[in-house]
Formats: sequence, structure tokens, C-alpha cells
Amino acid sequence: MNGIIQPIPILLSPIFPYFIQENFKVETTKRGRKTVCSTEILSEFLDKKKKKSPRKEYIRCSILRKLIKLIRSVMKNMIKTSLHPINIEILKLISANMDESKMMIKKDSLPYIENHTNTKFRSYNDAFCKQFFSRPLARELYKLYIEYLFIARNEEQRNKDLSVFCCDKTKNDHDCSAKWEKLKELLLSEVEVKNIVVT
Repeated sequence: MNGIIQPIPILLSPIFPYFIQENFKVETTKRGRKTVCSTEILSEFLDKKKKKSPRKEYIRCSILRKLIKLIRSVMKNMIKTSLHPINIEILKLISANMDESKMMIKKDSLPYIENHTNTKFRSYNDAFCKQFFSRPLARELYKLYIEYLFIARNEEQRNKDLSVFCCDKTKNDHDCSAKWEKLKELLLSEVEVKNIVVT
């Protein structure tokens, strides 16, 4: 039934065996090396108009908006999703941590582009993500969602999800799998780049 969209009933009480550890550390990484790697990886992709390379912040914005929308849907107990194990894990994790999930997506906590009031963060930039990913739950949900996008979704679906393309198909580029894998690792490194240490 993989790929079939069906309603999934979500239990709002925290009965699932998922607990976010308070003492959670992510290894820090030198920012300069990551920046160079980011530029090189993104240069191999095209934006939705297939005119130029996409910006990392634009891709990140697409992912976080979809994740926030998913959390809101779970809270309303009105969710339709593919029956893929990773997606089910995401739904269970949200349901087991409803209070924390609600705090993550409070409208006044989101960037200015979402509420036109938060002047501290005007977009889903590095400063906002440093705060957003300071929550262990946010990091775990983000990493699971990235895995879902790159494992459960095919290339055509992923193009739509992220509004990026690995190549111009008219040029017969057959190295797409390697490119997508590099992009996946780049996006997963987002929680590391922020140099987060929560104690």
C-alpha cells in the first residue's frame, strides 16, 4: 500500500514509547567547511524554473513549512498521509509529544514571513534555525522527515516537495542518485551546523 493516501487516526494521549531526552548533544562541525560543501552540492541542482542553482535557505523553508503543516494537521486529528513506516513514526512522535510540538509551531514563534510580527527572525534563516533546532524534538522530527523525503518519495515527488531538480532532463544527466544523496546529507547536517549543545 506504499504511496496510497489514506486518513490516519491519531491518538492524542502520549501512549507511544517515544521520549525526548533533555540531555542531547549534537557534534559540532567547522562552519567554513560546511559552507563550501553546501555551495558545491547546490551548484549541481536547478531551481523550479531550471534557470539557476537553488539557495539552501529556500529548500530549508520548503521542508520546515511542510513539517509545521504536518504537525498542525496531527493536532487537529485530521491527517492524510502515505502509509510508509517512516511517516508513521513521525506521526507517533508528534502525538507522544503534543505539548512540545504545540510550542514549536506557535505562530508568534515563527519567522516574520509567516506572521508579519516576529521581527527577530524575518525568514527561515540560520538564526531562526539555531533557535528552532535547540529543541531535541524539532531535531528528531526534522531528521525523520528528511529520511521520509529521500526514501519514501520518488524523484518526481521529491522535485515537487523541494522545488528543485537534479538536472535538466533534456541533457540526459544519469548521475541523479549520487546528487540526491549528497543533498540529503547536506540537509541532515543542518542540525549539526547550528553548533547546538542542549544541557
